[in-house]
Amino acid sequence: MSKESTMPTLFEMFFDVFLKNIFEDELDSNYTKFIEVSKLPKVALNNFLYDTCSLWWDNTRTPGRESRKNIVALSFQQAVKELSLATGKGKPNWEAQHLLWLEHPLGKIKVLKQTLSF
Repeated sequence: MSKESTMPTLFEMFFDVFLKNIFEDELDSNYTKFIEVSKLPKVALNNFLYDTCSLWWDNTRTPGRESRKNIVALSFQQAVKELSLATGKGKPNWEAQHLLWLEHPLGKIKVLKQTLSF
């Protein structure tokens, strides 16, 4: 995989949105805690991924009953939209979505920032 790759970026965004669309409606405020436990969401998903009748597929916040197919399609559409908003007209790539900017504490001091090029 190269840092210019688009597909891994799209897949990562899709997977994040997919998990959110599956679990957030049932877990409400506990969703953030749930998603932060490294393997738990993937293990939970693995338990019902191939069960098209699982209740997890239904969004309890809507009047209708969603299916796995609905959630996959919706998640993909939302992922593409989020990436488009995040990148504008640029091509979404792995490098652009995985940058970490760290600010040195001394860089917050105006005189030092100018002098030391923080």
